[in-house]
Parts: sequence; C-alpha cells; structure tokens
Amino acid sequence: MGEKSNIGISLVFPAWNEQEYVKEAILKANKALKSFTDNYEIVLVDDGSKDETGKIADSLADQNKKIKVIHHKKNQKLGKTLRTGFRNASKELIFYSDIDLPFDFKRIPEIVGFMEKTESDAVCCYRLGRFSREPKRAIYSFFYNLLVKILFLVDIKDVNCPIKLFKKSILNKVNLKSKGSFIDAELVIKGIKRGYRISQMEIEYFPREKSESRASDFKVVLGILKEMMLLYKDTMFGR
Repeated sequence: MGEKSNIGISLVFPAWNEQEYVKEAILKANKALKSFTDNYEIVLVDDGSKDETGKIADSLADQNKKIKVIHHKKNQKLGKTLRTGFRNASKELIFYSDIDLPFDFKRIPEIVGFMEKTESDAVCCYRLGRFSREPKRAIYSFFYNLLVKILFLVDIKDVNCPIKLFKKSILNKVNLKSKGSFIDAELVIKGIKRGYRISQMEIEYFPREKSESRASDFKVVLGILKEMMLLYKDTMFGR
C-alpha cells in the first residue's frame, strides 16, 4: 500500500427511503476513503425517510466517528438535502454521490488525481453504459443535456450525473437555490459562469438494482424544468 494522501475530503450522501443501500454504501465508501486518506468524513443526510434508513445510518455512526448523520424531520427533496450536506461538510474537497452504489467507490482516489492533473476546481463525471438497462432515460437525458447546453452555453456531457467532486470554496461564490433535482445542473452552470474550471471524466455506471429509480418521475421532471427556467431568467437578466 502506498503512502496515504493528506487531502481532506467529505463524501456527501443524500438518502430518502434507502434502507436497502445505506449500510453497504457507507461501509464500501468508508473502506475506499480510509485506504486513501485519514482526513475524511462521510456526511449522510436522511431526508425524512419513513423506513429504517435513519436508524441504520445512526447505528453505523455510533461505531465510527468518521460518519456524520443529519436528519430532516420532513422530506425536503434532493436540492435542500444536498445543500444541508454541503453546509455540514468540513473538508476542503466535497465528493457527492447517490447512495445506490452508482459506481465503484475505489475510484475516488483516481477522480481526485484527475482533478489535480487537470488543475480543475471540480470534476463532473459522465456515465459509461448508463442506459444499457434504461433506454427510456436515455432519451430523457439526451434532450435534457441538449437543453442545458442551448440555454446556458455549457458543454457538459452528463450534467445530471450524481458523481461529482468539487472544492468546498466554490460554495462561497455559488449560491445554490434549487429545491429539487436541478441542483446538479445548477452547481455546474453557476460554477462555469463564475469562472471555475470544471473537467469531465468518464466513469463506469451501475444502474439501481434493489428498487426503482425516481429520477424520471413526472413530478421530478416538471420540477427540474421549472427551476431551469427560473435560472435561465436570472442568467438572462443578470440577477
């Protein structure tokens, strides 16, 4: 085993009714981070789960001081959940991932190395093999990314990919407002508009296995479009 890095990294997990994934995700993430650096933490935000998500996470946190669990009493949706996680992250780098094991956590050091090599402020991963089992989402994603590119003039392949690494200092200049799933795009768009360098890295993506994804739910998509239009108006009129 090589020498560990001194870099500080906070891994933020949003979780809503994810009892099937929470233990495995935290244990695998902890193992990967522990082998990379001693200066790490895992911040899980339980977004008003009705199942055992919160209890399982609390039990793991009781056994490991590197794990921090924050509870929303009521469901606040992804945007507010991530903002809570980002606000409570204490390290210089913030890594954000969905909790449904979308990639191999052992690749976190590689993504950090890619950030350093490209002298980037953030890494926005794009998914390889992402729709081999989800052809309907392929259509949705294609048009979504195209719309973001046209409206905001940002050339990002997979803006909604839930695997991102960025410097915590970005949050001092980028005021995130999204309540829902548009927060992924908002972070990237505002970061680029502020002059931050965002690099892109391909990552092997593993579709959700244990329960159905809610990403293509009509209400979720409608919420994304509404918040997209609000940001477009703000961008156009300089507010």
